[in-house]
Amino acid sequence: MNRTRIVVIAAVFACTAAATDGPAWGAMLDQSQETFNGSASFFPARKLAQTFAPEIGGQLDRVELLLNCDGPYTASIVETSGGAPGGSVLGAVTGGATTGSEWVPLDFLSEGVVLTVGQSYGIVLSDDQGVSSWWAYQASGDPYAEGSSWEYDGFTWTSHVGRDTTFRTYMVPEPTTLALLGLAALAVRRRRRR
Repeated sequence: MNRTRIVVIAAVFACTAAATDGPAWGAMLDQSQETFNGSASFFPARKLAQTFAPEIGGQLDRVELLLNCDGPYTASIVETSGGAPGGSVLGAVTGGATTGSEWVPLDFLSEGVVLTVGQSYGIVLSDDQGVSSWWAYQASGDPYAEGSSWEYDGFTWTSHVGRDTTFRTYMVPEPTTLALLGLAALAVRRRRRR
């Protein structure tokens, strides 16, 4: 494929991406930590959080968490402050009971949460209902180097050094990111043909 054709395809792709208003592109898995060898509870007097740093900028589509819950709970996306998940709340959704331990998808698309590459955010789990104790699965050995598990006792956030909660984040890429991904794919394809 000649250089002019690549530039034309990339320009059409970039213009199409820029003209799209809202999340017309599919969600992409961005960050994940899927291993576990234990769990931690959250209840009214204690919140749990996992910090993460997105590698795809854009709108947060959903978060998936491995949980065991008997009733409703709140999952929030917050900014971090000094590395701790104590900043402004960007969006919050309510989750329901699970049938044992399962991956729970939490839809943040309607919350309009936009995340920026290079920033740190927190997924905060809380039980404001006061019903019982819920469990989030975690792994030791620091399997997710870009963040960590945190606990809030009502006064301060404390890091669980070397522990990470199981999670997945899915992003709807911003048009610029999507255009760059398209250009990278074209470059790889061209290189393979040589």
